[in-house]
Amino acid sequence: MKIKAMQERPLLIASITAADLATFNEQVVQVNMSAVDWVEWRIDQWQDVERLTEADFAMLVSKISKPILLTYRTQAEGGAGLFEVSRYMTLYTWAQRSPYVKAIDIEIALLPRLPIKWVNSLVASELELIGSCHFFSVMPVDLVQIWLALATEPVDVVKLAVMPQTSADVTRFLAVMKLMRQVINKPMIGIAMGRLGVSTRLKPGFLAGSQVTFVQIGSVTSKLGQPTLSEAVTAFANLKK
Repeated sequence: MKIKAMQERPLLIASITAADLATFNEQVVQVNMSAVDWVEWRIDQWQDVERLTEADFAMLVSKISKPILLTYRTQAEGGAGLFEVSRYMTLYTWAQRSPYVKAIDIEIALLPRLPIKWVNSLVASELELIGSCHFFSVMPVDLVQIWLALATEPVDVVKLAVMPQTSADVTRFLAVMKLMRQVINKPMIGIAMGRLGVSTRLKPGFLAGSQVTFVQIGSVTSKLGQPTLSEAVTAFANLKK
């Protein structure tokens, strides 16, 4: 199963951000009953993640009826997780062994800190690897160079998320992404975060080459600027007409 847009719209992914079992179960019901294509489990949000066992992990992912993208986002890139090599490797090794997890998100900046043999085992597996890079406080100038550098990494999908400061930043981001899709032979996910960047998650972003839109469902909380599922469905239904 691949992280790849459909002909008429991007993949729609909702995130589970639960810190405990009760909230997890509530959010699982919501995503399972929804029209999203995939579910991202932000496992870095789980309280006492270091106490999870592989049996716990297997039980939790089995509750989700849609393809799962597992993400352990570290604090350095806007998540809640502390980076410890053993923990990072353990969680993603469990994902590799799970029949329910189809993709994982790895922060590109962490690749040099991970054992190359282990990284190669992920590359050789059936998991889709998303290589992500986040700029939470600045709008980078060298977007072309960043995209090209991401494309050289041993991942299947490249993801770039930036924080625009002006509407002109969003226009430039979309223009560069549209250019890069002509030269990068990997699926791309491009996000300009916050209210200014909403268009990158809808029709303009899709037409520029972004393969995924992350959406909000019910009480499944999201970053500012993330559309609701109904907003995304409406936007892309209009695109088909």
